Amino acid sequence: MRRYLIMAVSFFVMMTMKAQTLYYHRSADYFEEALPIGNGTMGGMVYGTPAVERIQLNEETIWAGQPNQVCHPEAKANLPKVRQFIFEGKYKEAEELANAKVMPMGAGQNMGMPYQPFGDLYIAMPGHAAYSHYQRQLDLDNARTLVTYTVDDTVYQVRKGEVLIIPPDMPHSLSMEE
Repeated sequence: MRRYLIMAVSFFVMMTMKAQTLYYHRSADYFEEALPIGNGTMGGMVYGTPAVERIQLNEETIWAGQPNQVCHPEAKANLPKVRQFIFEGKYKEAEELANAKVMPMGAGQNMGMPYQPFGDLYIAMPGHAAYSHYQRQLDLDNARTLVTYTVDDTVYQVRKGEVLIIPPDMPHSLSMEE
């Protein structure tokens, strides 16, 4: 009996688990609406426009400004105490200690250098300007984007997720396989 109960509960949990997916019914107009893809080294922001897709590209070594060191030398030693304050519900104390001993030196003046995009990739799809049934999604469980739309009674699914994969041992390669 217990075995069947465990199986029933497991089945119920599996059936009620929902995928963590974000859905949109139009393409992105600007960067903050685009969907991210990447592998931690190289990435892109997918706008999802059927007629002319735009993927704004980024790479981890492209920053504005010059190299600098803003790490607080006492951060590692004080981080456990900040965590302890948080777990104890002492948020004000945690914030004060973090600001004084964990945050980068010169906080408010120089928090490091901002990422800079290195280019935009445009992919033209002639004849796809008049589309319908548009949907764009970001699957958070599998780190993939999917754009679905219809042109002349044909349904198109454009999958993006492993589009920009660069294996660490091959830093100048590019894979277009799923």
